[in-house]
Amino acid sequence: MGRTFPIIIWTGSEYIVWGGEKPSEGEWHDTGAAFNPSNGEWRYLAGSPLASRSEHVAVWTGTEMIVCCGRQVGTGVAAAAYDPSTDTWRVTSAPPISPTFGQAVWTGTEMVVFGGVGPGGFGNLRGAAAYDPTTGWRTLSDLPYGIERSAEAVLGNGVIYTWPSNVRPGGDAQPLAYHIATDSWQILTVPPELEPPISPSLTWTGNELIAWGLASHIGQAFGIGLAFEPATGTWRTVPPPPLPPTRGSDGSEGSQAAAWTGSEMIVWTGWIGTEWDTPTTSVLAYDPAANSWSQIDPAPVTSIGLYYNPLTWTGTHLLVYLPSESAVLIYTPAASEPVG
Repeated sequence: MGRTFPIIIWTGSEYIVWGGEKPSEGEWHDTGAAFNPSNGEWRYLAGSPLASRSEHVAVWTGTEMIVCCGRQVGTGVAAAAYDPSTDTWRVTSAPPISPTFGQAVWTGTEMVVFGGVGPGGFGNLRGAAAYDPTTGWRTLSDLPYGIERSAEAVLGNGVIYTWPSNVRPGGDAQPLAYHIATDSWQILTVPPELEPPISPSLTWTGNELIAWGLASHIGQAFGIGLAFEPATGTWRTVPPPPLPPTRGSDGSEGSQAAAWTGSEMIVWTGWIGTEWDTPTTSVLAYDPAANSWSQIDPAPVTSIGLYYNPLTWTGTHLLVYLPSESAVLIYTPAASEPVG
């Protein structure tokens, strides 16, 4: 595929990459492909009714991939759903909001879309909406403030958590919690004595929210993390990983990613090194129960940042889409490794 800003969905058996742009071509796409890790084969998806787009959002419902929003060009519909079992698309109603670089989460019954930026990448947006495949779209309560494009979102026990990198016209951004049952947003204030990570990747462990990102002080740019327990409303610092602080971009903004295996948080660190060294990419595992880190086999690539492409844990494998390599990297833990 070799595209930037596609949407990436794991269906339970296939890894779908759809849309996005090729900077070398200067155009956006309305096509996609699905990768089956069990046999290592790709297949093209049927042509879609959607307009070509980039920086869009999608969710997996359990039976369909729903796609909407983003920067759109050409003719085509605003939103549609894809069924991989029949390789067919169906047109859905247009959403009441259409952010670029927005966030989308499947709650179990609805697709919730929120945040992002407006046309041309300007203006952080506060709008939110939900799509029910049986009843259509409805508008939700606005966010307390507009969030940056680098925000992530994760679902945990009926709450959607998101963490913007900053808010305009300025100031530090606090993480937000959207309570689905009450259609209400809550600001989760980080205690002043704790250093919040910038543009963190978010992981829900079943009882904690873990945020892993870049430290705010530029002189020592290394990855840091915080964990929040909703049941008690308390925060704690995640211990440092087994990597030395560098004057490079370990955990660099937007380049790191994380995935939850069921027992550990896997972190793709992004770039590690200085401008004078050859940067490398490291993969780490954090066990919240033991409050400790371990290092996974080094990725067979160098200086690769994911830049908002997710890590995907299938239950047995870790999948990484590398647009610059036009490839999917598959990591299979050894039987002796406590991953998953």
